Amino acid sequence: MKNNGKQYASINELAEIFGYSRWTIRRRLEEMRQMGKYNEAVIEDAWNKRRVNIELFRKFVSLRAQQMLRGC
Repeated sequence: MKNNGKQYASINELAEIFGYSRWTIRRRLEEMRQMGKYNEAVIEDAWNKRRVNIELFRKFVSLRAQQMLRGC
């Protein structure tokens, strides 16, 4: 789905794109929420429907991987 030129995906679609389980995607989204990056990356259509900006999620996962490698 495109919204204002940005590419968005559901949790199921993100799981397919990144090769993660849906629970892992949810955990990463919760980490994004704790870091204050959730609101700019997620559109909540309903209480259980979320559309996530793919590029912002990709950057977050990459940043998290770098932090894990450095031991932060």
